[in-house]
Amino acid sequence: MKKPNLIERAVQVLKIVNLFFTGHLAALNSIKKETVYVSRGLEPSSGVRTLKITKEGSLYRVTLSGYLHEDPFVEATWLATYGWHSNGHLIEIGGNRYCIFDSLRKKIFVEQEMSYGYRVEEFDEQ
Repeated sequence: MKKPNLIERAVQVLKIVNLFFTGHLAALNSIKKETVYVSRGLEPSSGVRTLKITKEGSLYRVTLSGYLHEDPFVEATWLATYGWHSNGHLIEIGGNRYCIFDSLRKKIFVEQEMSYGYRVEEFDEQ
């Protein structure tokens, strides 16, 4: 088996670094402007949930709202900071909520700690 030379190793490292920064750039560009994500329930009676992310200085305000027949029935707001490790995500300050970006499919996953465990919701970019 042939041992890769120094140039081949450097090219492999540059490809990995390029993938890392491309993923972060896509995640940061998706939350640079005020973004609204939508999650529709499986049944019409379950309503629509929206996730709005707005930048406030170096932090982000995340607002999770639920609508049933176009009437708001629940809203939660929290401040979050951007985490650079993995593929980019927002971490609630002083809490247990995470917004994880899937920039290829233009989706965001919100994980919340509930009394019965963790709940993960999937939102599509509108």
